[in-house]
Amino acid sequence: MCFNISFKQQLKAFKKDGTILAPDGNINEEGFWNFRDWQCNPTILSSRARELMKLAGSFAEKHPEMNADKYYVTFKNTVKDNSRFEINIADTEGKVYSIETTLSTNELQPMN
Repeated sequence: MCFNISFKQQLKAFKKDGTILAPDGNINEEGFWNFRDWQCNPTILSSRARELMKLAGSFAEKHPEMNADKYYVTFKNTVKDNSRFEINIADTEGKVYSIETTLSTNELQPMN
């Protein structure tokens, strides 16, 4: 995967009109709703991606020390029953913020 789009650009597109922008520049369905891996039914990726992007934005607001121009965000559905998701905010040098959520509580749990 090519990473041309920053987390800041992803957030800006989402806030503007709800567009889910993948790090490679593809949008919405063409970018697999920004999921790099999923176990759930692909038909629900759109709604899950919107929920996860809201949480990723909240994380960015709580961590102003993170320069969103140097990071990108991807999502992962970690179990088949659609109960846990990961938000991965990474830079091109390998630093990653991995956050797990169940979406039912909208609570973010740091994984590392």
